Amino acid sequence: MPARIWFTKGLSNTSDAISIMRADPAAQGLSFMASHVDTDNPVRQIADEFVQEPADLDDSDYAQWVLETAIQHQVALIVVQRKTDAVWAFRTEFAAQGVRLQITAAPEVRALLDNKIQFQIDIRSPETHHAGVIGHVFREYCTLAEFDAAWSDLSTNGNASHGLCVKPAQGIFGSGFRRVQPGLDDMAQILSYDPEAGFRISLAAYRNALAAAEKPVPQLLMPYLPGIERSVDFVAHNGQMLHAVCRAKLGKSQQIEIASPSIEMARVLAARYQLDGLCNLQTRENSEGQQTILEINPRMSGGMAMACLAGVNLPLASVFAGLGWDQSGFNEPLEGAFVGTQSVARLLTS
Repeated sequence: MPARIWFTKGLSNTSDAISIMRADPAAQGLSFMASHVDTDNPVRQIADEFVQEPADLDDSDYAQWVLETAIQHQVALIVVQRKTDAVWAFRTEFAAQGVRLQITAAPEVRALLDNKIQFQIDIRSPETHHAGVIGHVFREYCTLAEFDAAWSDLSTNGNASHGLCVKPAQGIFGSGFRRVQPGLDDMAQILSYDPEAGFRISLAAYRNALAAAEKPVPQLLMPYLPGIERSVDFVAHNGQMLHAVCRAKLGKSQQIEIASPSIEMARVLAARYQLDGLCNLQTRENSEGQQTILEINPRMSGGMAMACLAGVNLPLASVFAGLGWDQSGFNEPLEGAFVGTQSVARLLTS
């Protein structure tokens, strides 16, 4: 009987991960089950089996539902993507039933990584600094007065040669990131065809928005990093990096790298945070050309499928690690390929 792998509700690329695994002959001993609160989610068409998740259970009841469903369907490994902290609290009960869990980070680690301010503070520890982890310069603010003080500070100490930018302490997919530019024509940005225009705002407009905010939230003001952005997709198991592919973002295409300071930073932080599963780290070069860490995400990235084009099946390697299976059959990634994405339409009902 194939080992059943269950992906609980997650990001939209769960269907990509299952498709990539199913296309690999090494996955013949596996079957893939997926769940989502929406019955028309694309993952339903990709998985061997689909289960609808209850939408309104509290944390404890949800974890109990996951446990009961896993027992009913004889699941070998659950890749937990929803309410991870709640399921983590039940890990002893899952182990007693012989059900393995893959949860990328412990609750306290996830809370740290989800807060970009606390994360940047943490990676400034002597251990990570000596290991080559480079964080970016930032100032924390919440109110308009704090923002103005931070702006004055960074603008006068040599950190603003390429301008300044902002992002909230918590958020995904670049939400809230803006380059703040004095004298910018905001209407021209609104009308622009340039996709980057949506990430620019004038200093006056930003200050007005911050002053009018009903509930100001902690944010970071940072020097804009002008260099190449990189994304490292990696598989870790109990804090040990097993596989990693770095994608250097070069306009509309991305180039695969297999030796990069960004990969080494991911290796150090995977061990520091005892990460487990398929994760992602993002860096960008500063004005001196140093690869500077932006964030580490305890989940697979939206560009994970491109990384797999380097020749290593990252989601399958992650599943093998979660099952305790041998990793020796996986290819080493190949360097130098240029990769990109194309939209693919799928029939959701038939």
